[in-house]
Amino acid sequence: MTPRPALPPAPAPLTLYVSKVRTGLVLFAAVGGGLHGIFGAYYASFLFAREGPAHTLFTVMFAAPIALLAGTFAWDAARGFFWRGPALELDHDGITDHRAEPPFVAWTDTREVFLGRQNTRLVLSVNFRTDAIAADYPRLLSPFAIVRKFFGMAGQWNLRLGYLACKPREVIAAAEALRRHALVADARARNQATSVVRAGSPSPVER
Repeated sequence: MTPRPALPPAPAPLTLYVSKVRTGLVLFAAVGGGLHGIFGAYYASFLFAREGPAHTLFTVMFAAPIALLAGTFAWDAARGFFWRGPALELDHDGITDHRAEPPFVAWTDTREVFLGRQNTRLVLSVNFRTDAIAADYPRLLSPFAIVRKFFGMAGQWNLRLGYLACKPREVIAAAEALRRHALVADARARNQATSVVRAGSPSPVER
C-alpha cells in the first residue's frame, strides 16, 4: 500500500492589534468635526430665527444629526484606541475576534472566508457550514446589510479590519491558507479514525 504523503507544514498563525495611529486620527476628526458642525448649526439657525424658542428648535434640528454621527464615529474609534491586547487572531484552530461575541469560530465550521465590504469598510467575512452554526452568531438585519450579503459583498459573520494594523490582502491570504490546512488535517484524522474502527471490527468469518 502506497504511504500517504505527509501533511505540509502548517502556515504561521497571525495576530493583529489595533492601530493607535488610525483610531487616534479618526477620534480627533470625529470630535473636531462634530464640534465644528454643532457650532455651525448654531450659527446657521440664525438664518431662520434670530432668538427665542424657534432659534433653539432650529439649532437642535441641525445639530442633533451631526452630534449623533460624530458621536458614533468617536465612540467606535475610542474603543479601538483604548483597546489592550490582540484584537484578531488566526491560528490552526480557527478565528478569534476578541471584540465580538461569540469570539471564536473553528475552520471546520466555515464554508468560506473572503474579503467583504460593510458600510464602505473592508471586513473579513465568514459564511458558515450550516444554518445551525450561523444561528449562534450576530445576523445582518439592516436592509443594506441584507443587500450586501445577497450580492456576496458580506458574509454571515463580518470582522472589521479597518482599525487594525494590517494589510487586508495579507489577512485573507493567511485565513485561506490556515483554513485549507485545517480542513485537510481534519479530513485525514477522520479517515484515520474510520480505518482504525474498520481494522478492529471482526470479519464475517470470525463472526
